[in-house]
Amino acid sequence: MADKFQQNRDEGDQPAGVKESQEASTQVNQGVVDRGVNCSNSPEVVAVFDKAPCELVYNKKDSWIVLGRDRTCSKASGHGGAGHTGAHMIDLVVGRNKRLKGNPSFMRDAARIYISQKTDSDLNFECCFGHVGLSKERSGIGMIADDVRILARKGIKLITQGQGTKNSLDIEEQTTVGIDLIGGNQGAAGDTDGVLNPKAFSLGLPTAVPTMQGIAKSVNTAYALKNLVQLHMDLVNMLETFMSNQQSINGTLATHVHIDPVSGTTGPEVPDAMAENIRDMINTLVVCELMVDQHKLNCTNYLDNHTEENKLCWIGSKFNYTN
Repeated sequence: MADKFQQNRDEGDQPAGVKESQEASTQVNQGVVDRGVNCSNSPEVVAVFDKAPCELVYNKKDSWIVLGRDRTCSKASGHGGAGHTGAHMIDLVVGRNKRLKGNPSFMRDAARIYISQKTDSDLNFECCFGHVGLSKERSGIGMIADDVRILARKGIKLITQGQGTKNSLDIEEQTTVGIDLIGGNQGAAGDTDGVLNPKAFSLGLPTAVPTMQGIAKSVNTAYALKNLVQLHMDLVNMLETFMSNQQSINGTLATHVHIDPVSGTTGPEVPDAMAENIRDMINTLVVCELMVDQHKLNCTNYLDNHTEENKLCWIGSKFNYTN
C-alpha cells in the first residue's frame, strides 16, 4: 500500500538504522507513532548549525532562535564577523538549508525574521536599489518566506520619520526617504521601462520612463483631470462661439440681395442659395449644437463619476493611502 504520508514527508535523508526501525514497526508504518501525527515526535534530518563563540542558540528540531552578533552566512560574515561592536542580533529561522554546512542562508533557509543593531539589510536579502536606496551599517529588521502576510484587526501604517529624526547611532537624519513598493525585485537606479504609446516619439514624448515612479495621489490626480477637462471645455466653448457666429453669417447670406452698380436696382435673390443656407443653419442648429450639448453633459458626468470621493468610480482607493 502506498504511504499516504509520503507526499508531505521527506524521509530520504534519514539514517539507515532509523529507516529499518520504522519499517519493522507496525505502528510506525501505520502512522500511529513517530510519524508526526497529532504533532508527535518525528525523526527528521536537521542541518547542524555551525555555532559561533558569541552566539546563544535555542532550537527544537529545525526551529531556531540565535542570539549573537551580526552574521549573514559564515562566522566571518556580517559586521559581527568583522569584529564590530554595537552589532548585536536576534535571528529567528525555521528550515535551515541542509547544503550550506550549518551556516545561515538568508535567501535559501525556509523562513526568517532577522533583527540586527548594525547590518546591511538590502545586501542580506538581495534587495534592488529602488528609489529609497540601500541600507548600509544601519539597524534593521528583515523577514523572508515563501509568502508573508501582515494582518491587523484595525489599521496598518507604514511610516518613515525622516529628516530631523535621530537614528540608532544618535545621528540626525538629513533627508526624508519614502516607501518603495516593488514587484519582482526590479527597480535598480537608472532602470527604465518602454512606453507602449506608438505616438510617443512623434509627439516628442520620451519613449522610456523610469521603472520606479512616484505613486499618484488621488485628490491631486482628480485636480489634474478636472483642469484637463476644463481646458477641453474651453475648446468646446470656442466651438460654440464659432457656430453662433457662423449662424449669424449664414442668416445674413440667406437674405442677401445684389444691387446693380449701374442702375441701382435690386436683383432677385437666388432661390437655390437661399435654400442651401437655410439647410446649413438647420443642420448646424440641430446636429452640431445638440452634439456639443451632449458632449458637455458627458464631460460633466465624467468629472462627477471619477473625480468626486463619494462616487462609485472614484480614482482613489477606499482604504489605502500614501503620501
